[in-house]
Amino acid sequence: MNARVSCSTPSPWNLYVPVEIRVYRPVLVATRELRRGETIGEGDVALEERNALAAGAPPLTRVADVAGHSARRNIAANTVLSASLIELPVLVRRGDRSA
Repeated sequence: MNARVSCSTPSPWNLYVPVEIRVYRPVLVATRELRRGETIGEGDVALEERNALAAGAPPLTRVADVAGHSARRNIAANTVLSASLIELPVLVRRGDRSA
């Protein structure tokens, strides 16, 4: 991102300066590698202070948002978790019979 710096004196000027915005806050990260389809438990995630803007997608910030959900794909340890990385677990599969 570029920011414009200017001066409106009798001899006005503009200068564009590259800037990087960082917002650090507690976000959920995987404490270990999570395999695709694996159910995520409370011990599989931790809150860590990270740049919340670095991941691109909004990071998750509450353990309740991921506990009991499944990994949509393989997730490396220390990865910041976002909603696109998790999904509700499949509870009923084709061919299952009720008890």
